[in-house]
Amino acid sequence: MDILTNLRGKEKEVIHSAILPIIAKIFFAVLIASGFWYITANNFDPDLGWHLRVGEQIVNTGQIPRYDTFSHTMPGFEWVDHEWLVDAWLWRMQNLNLWGVVTAVFSLLAFFPFFTWIVRAERLSWLWVIFIGALSMAPFIGVRPQMISFFLFFIVFEMFRSSASKHWRWAVLPVIFFIWANLHGGFIAGLVLFVSFLIARKFPKIALASFAASVLAAFINPYSWKLYEEILTVLLSSDTTKYIKEWLSIASSGNIPILVFLALFLVLFIRYWKQYPITILLPTILFNRRPVFYIFRD
Repeated sequence: MDILTNLRGKEKEVIHSAILPIIAKIFFAVLIASGFWYITANNFDPDLGWHLRVGEQIVNTGQIPRYDTFSHTMPGFEWVDHEWLVDAWLWRMQNLNLWGVVTAVFSLLAFFPFFTWIVRAERLSWLWVIFIGALSMAPFIGVRPQMISFFLFFIVFEMFRSSASKHWRWAVLPVIFFIWANLHGGFIAGLVLFVSFLIARKFPKIALASFAASVLAAFINPYSWKLYEEILTVLLSSDTTKYIKEWLSIASSGNIPILVFLALFLVLFIRYWKQYPITILLPTILFNRRPVFYIFRD
């Protein structure tokens, strides 16, 4: 009887230890998902009015804007709307009274990477790190085109992260970059990520062909090469980080969750960097450089 009782006790302990992580994951997933939904529904991007007005112009005229017709200080200024397809879609959805769908889509774009990380978490401490990461992300989410870049960057990273041989990805990547280049200028960060993985890991020759095809695919947009020119002009301009608040250093934001997350990242990076493959370390180092990261914040 004592042996049977001990076995039952151990069985309960095993069940208990298996259920608790699942409950913790569900708790954090629901908490982050509901928080992202609330923020997306109530945190209006200061540029939202601009996106809707430009989207209205695109839908009504059937033409892509090439000159600034709204700013009285710079009439006729040539510009590139690198979010033209998103602008048109936002206006169409608002015109159809389907803004709830827009909220749901952008909430899911922000939440999906965190959901993936929660599912993979093997320790409770990892869930707390993910939660802090979600808190640091909170000020930047909403109905904002850069959330599309955040999501697609994650997808591209995951495609490279897998060590399994997946030749189909080399055909899919140019398609992703074609779509991405017509949604948001953050596709340039994806190309930098592509380069970092090509440097860090030995890939077949088809990978170089895929990269070249991805670069060329991004030229298939209403502005052609001027899209690249616009992105580089913004990234290399000292005025961008000097006068535009959104482009100031994250470390200088004063946001407590961001500062905690950055400090935690630094500590963990110093402590465990030898345990990570170069395919993880190199992108991490590259994307802690300001000019590349900031493309997500436009």
